[in-house]
Amino acid sequence: MCVTFHGPRPIGYECDHINGVVTDYSASNLQWVTPAENRRRARILRIIRSIGRNPAEMSTEELLRIFASYDFSDPLAAAAKEPNRDFDPFVERN
Repeated sequence: MCVTFHGPRPIGYECDHINGVVTDYSASNLQWVTPAENRRRARILRIIRSIGRNPAEMSTEELLRIFASYDFSDPLAAAAKEPNRDFDPFVERN
């Protein structure tokens, strides 16, 4: 289905279901990504689910923003900056 909406698969790429729902074939939920990026996104989706949020209920734009901003080099840095708050790495802080 990704081919239908986004053209031929680039060499070395695979289709990502952005919200993690492999039965959601909507154009906005499909994107060509590298295998490494697909694994990274799957890891982020697991984290989202682990904090009680459902990626399928989030907008594509919100998920892409999270994917673009999430840094695995120090995922708990925000928690260290705000030790008295519940840590949700996907909530923007002021």
